Amino acid sequence: MAFLPHQVRGVLLDLDDTLYDYPPCNDAGNRAAWELLVARTGRSAEAVQEAFVRGREETHREFHGTAEEHSRLRYITKCLVHLKHLDEGGALAHEAHELFWKHFMEAMRPRDGVMEFLKVLRARGVKIAIVSDLSTDIQVRKLAALGIQELIDILVTSEDAGREKPDPAPFLMALKRLSMTPEEVIMVGEDYAKDILGAEGVHITPIYFRNGRNADPLLGTLEVCSFKELQNMVCGE
Repeated sequence: MAFLPHQVRGVLLDLDDTLYDYPPCNDAGNRAAWELLVARTGRSAEAVQEAFVRGREETHREFHGTAEEHSRLRYITKCLVHLKHLDEGGALAHEAHELFWKHFMEAMRPRDGVMEFLKVLRARGVKIAIVSDLSTDIQVRKLAALGIQELIDILVTSEDAGREKPDPAPFLMALKRLSMTPEEVIMVGEDYAKDILGAEGVHITPIYFRNGRNADPLLGTLEVCSFKELQNMVCGE
């Protein structure tokens, strides 16, 4: 049975690991950046990876709950500090950062059914918003890499909102930009704490996207395992 399609005027979508498979892309980016750092610093792959992980953990602690928590440039900069490599002007860090995202985005592919689902929503006049953590410039580049930027009405990032999901700020900003109420939209995402509980916190009906790796939902949570199933639920097709 369709999920109240006559009431759904807007669909909020998580981006990372919902619209595409995140781990292979992140792995591709990491490999490219690490290989460059190994070549330029003369350190072993193990040393570079260990320093990178330390830099990432430090960044997470320092910027927890904000878009900057995910900054690969900060991860890499701190990595080079731990390797005791002098990076005058940050040239190597910036080069590795761009290489990371180049390879990350080259590996991106929309999940099966994503394009059709977005096109069906557009044809029905349903507005589409991406509500995602991370910085706006990177998320804009990801939408372009997936080839879906023309199908998205608005993008709200944790950089825009000042806080990450499940904080209410990103969800409320999306509602404001759409000029809609919580009762008129749904939220689709793969992170139970951020997407599902965050949406419920502002009275938006969530749908849990099962990507094969995420945790089991609580009893009563609406869930789907594919975008075809999601399309059937939302649009009755």
